[in-house]
Amino acid sequence: MICIVMQSFIRKCPNCNSDQVYSRKDHYTRAVKKDSVCNSCANTGRVFSDETKRKLSVARSGKKHPLYGKSHSSMSKMKMSIAHTGKSLSTDHKQKLSILNSGTKNRFYGKHHTEEMKKNRRIQILKRMEELGIPNNEDRGARQFFENYNRVNNTRFIPTRFMDIGYFADGYDKPSHSWMEYDTPMHNSTRQKARDLIRQINILKHFISTGNPLTQFTRVKVDKNGIVVGIIHVL
Repeated sequence: MICIVMQSFIRKCPNCNSDQVYSRKDHYTRAVKKDSVCNSCANTGRVFSDETKRKLSVARSGKKHPLYGKSHSSMSKMKMSIAHTGKSLSTDHKQKLSILNSGTKNRFYGKHHTEEMKKNRRIQILKRMEELGIPNNEDRGARQFFENYNRVNNTRFIPTRFMDIGYFADGYDKPSHSWMEYDTPMHNSTRQKARDLIRQINILKHFISTGNPLTQFTRVKVDKNGIVVGIIHVL
């Protein structure tokens, strides 16, 4: 195991007295010599005209951007991580950021991720879990339920990851090609019901598109004590 210790240099902003962290000694020395203030103080009250904003945008777009086609090295990422470790935003700062990014000011306002993007994101998450050896998030009581269900019904429902669609089945029986969801009380909220329905539709559509539709899709409803209160056979 290799441990890398990064040296950092800290000085106080002469205006707001906040900590300024420098990863390079020459940057720190220059800041001390000039008695420079932090970026936040330097830009306080500074307002660019629309024409200046447009010029800055053009000057830093596409190939003109200093990071165009590049990416930060692992060492640079580590330095930035160390520089920001331990920092916390004040309540006032958080409130300003909230106002700055709310409503129509939010860059994602009125937009939505495409279904393809959502699918790719789900797949990335499952692959990441696979690489890091992260186990599946099982609902409380699910394992005991499926063990008992398999014993009584002579089935083989087990937790299964489907990497091609980015979904995790609470229980999947390969011999019968059946899918079973274990729904705790958390799934009773209106928002979660809507998400579950979208998930259900995506799963059913996927297997139909492959020419191998599921033979059964079942939702098992349980209460907070893990007692089954309902079984819904969608297929």
